[in-house]
Amino acid sequence: MTDPSISHPLFRNWDAYSTIIDRNWMMHREIQSGVADHLRMLHRPLRVLDLGCGNGWMARQCLSGRSVSHYVGIDLSDHAIEQARQVAQETKWPEGARADWVVGRMESEVEGLVDSSFDVVFTHYALHHLTTSQKPSMVKQLTSKMVPGGRWYWSDVVRAEGETREAFLRRIQTEIEGWKDLAESEVQKVIRHIWESDFPETVSQMKAWCEAAGVVMEPSFLRSPFYGAWSIRKPSDLVSSAPPGTD
Repeated sequence: MTDPSISHPLFRNWDAYSTIIDRNWMMHREIQSGVADHLRMLHRPLRVLDLGCGNGWMARQCLSGRSVSHYVGIDLSDHAIEQARQVAQETKWPEGARADWVVGRMESEVEGLVDSSFDVVFTHYALHHLTTSQKPSMVKQLTSKMVPGGRWYWSDVVRAEGETREAFLRRIQTEIEGWKDLAESEVQKVIRHIWESDFPETVSQMKAWCEAAGVVMEPSFLRSPFYGAWSIRKPSDLVSSAPPGTD
């Protein structure tokens, strides 16, 4: 199935999404802080897979102060990937490590990666672009790419239990209409994008997919009426339990 977000103007012009991040309308800073707290438990050089990496800002923030041996960033936007490459070259990030920046669909790119090759996986606002039927396979694939004891950080838009996709989109559209620092034309692009390309799930469904894949979805470390963030653990004695969350 063709990913409907591939051709959307929002992904061809990364600048609008950069404004969303800068204004923290989707709680990127809180997510980054929560992930960084969790990563303090991992004391070895990290091999990192970042789906929907954008211009690399989230990864650079989350991994600040951490030793990275290999980083793979995947995104649909060639503009975002080019920005990420430029910043990485200018800042020499990740220091002393290999970084691969890939433009492509996450489903096909993940499938081609070696199993048990990543300590950390990031999916920040990425998996809601997959349909409900596509997500179980992606959860299993990501599980297979993690080493035992690996961590996957999943942040996303999330429906309330019993809420339909349409009801959620109407609710978040009202929120987006209040993003006054975006030009009205950009606001309309975002609204068009969510109706065409966003397929948020409930927490119970996300947990069920994780359980089926053999990983543990721990209590959320961030939750709002629209967004949530979770640490997902591949069982092993190598990693201690995560800090308490908020359910």
